[in-house]
Amino acid sequence: MPIKSDLSDLKRISENAQALDGTTPVLFLEIMSPEFISSVSRFDSFDSFAKGAGYTVVTDDDLKAIPDEPWDEFIRSETSFENWTEMQKAGGAEYLKRKLFAGIGG
Repeated sequence: MPIKSDLSDLKRISENAQALDGTTPVLFLEIMSPEFISSVSRFDSFDSFAKGAGYTVVTDDDLKAIPDEPWDEFIRSETSFENWTEMQKAGGAEYLKRKLFAGIGG
């Protein structure tokens, strides 16, 4: 008796991977999504996370203006990350995982 297999999930992952291929701009708040922020901290959004550190971030320039050391210290105290760079990498990895497995049954 032949074994039936459903390769639709594998096909979907392949399609999702092709869609991620190349260089595509990603919105910052897609990487620092509420789901990601709430999974790594006690905050429910990047806005509340930044405000918890005493900053208001509306523009890219606002984010760039935050001094590195106090920001990294806040991140160390509120998350398991050592610094902002680690946190961004983890957020990016979660974003890619969400996109790669989008549409997979479950």
